[in-house]
Amino acid sequence: MTATEKLATSKAILESGLLEVLEDFSKSIGKTIIFGGYPTFVETFLYRKDAPNYGDKVCNARKVNVFLASESKSKKIAITHAAALAFEHRFKLNGVFTQKVLSDVPEQPVGHEETFKGALNRVKNFTTVLEKDTMYQDLLLGAEHNLVVGIESGLVNLPACVEGNCSYYDVAWIVIRDFSTGKVISMPSSGVMFPNKYAQASIETNKKVTAGSLMSRDNLVMGEKDPHSDLIGISRSFLLQNALHVGLKNMALKILTDL
Repeated sequence: MTATEKLATSKAILESGLLEVLEDFSKSIGKTIIFGGYPTFVETFLYRKDAPNYGDKVCNARKVNVFLASESKSKKIAITHAAALAFEHRFKLNGVFTQKVLSDVPEQPVGHEETFKGALNRVKNFTTVLEKDTMYQDLLLGAEHNLVVGIESGLVNLPACVEGNCSYYDVAWIVIRDFSTGKVISMPSSGVMFPNKYAQASIETNKKVTAGSLMSRDNLVMGEKDPHSDLIGISRSFLLQNALHVGLKNMALKILTDL
């Protein structure tokens, strides 16, 4: 493959949703393939159990479960890749488990405070499920660390941008809580500029209809759940993966520091 062909292939996969493409490809070959970071194009392929020195890596590793407080496809893809990368060394990732829970905030959160509250509420509500539902007990006992992850996206109003027609950014707040120790990590994702027209229209619905839904209705974007792909050419999963990777790495460091 020539350099030009490699560049064209990289561009095409990024535009079509890199993580989604890798997810489908990994299923077709029966192996787990993890993307190693942006902007480098798939330089790190981690094959679980097939990797060199796999046994040495997990022999003394601390077992980790990740519980995602959502069943959103983009969030599941993001957390699966981020967790595999974050817990590659000195940890063994048992798995990622999902549960649909309420955020107890409007369908379209607005502002950092409301968006953060949604992520925190997801963690609290899933924690309640873990404490009461017997189906999770064996999983909890099978790991030293059980991390509950809440992700909530919201519109954040910022000073008018250079072009003057976009003053809202879509930002996700992430909250990670170690069910086993009570340690908490929280952080925002990178923001994606949303047209002010649709942000304001969403707010005028009393935040019952998301800006993404309104953009989709007007055919500005193809998918209401992932307007990011059409607006900036990078999928929501990809943006979330980067933030989750940092958040989980911070949690891993906190765990190891306190040992």
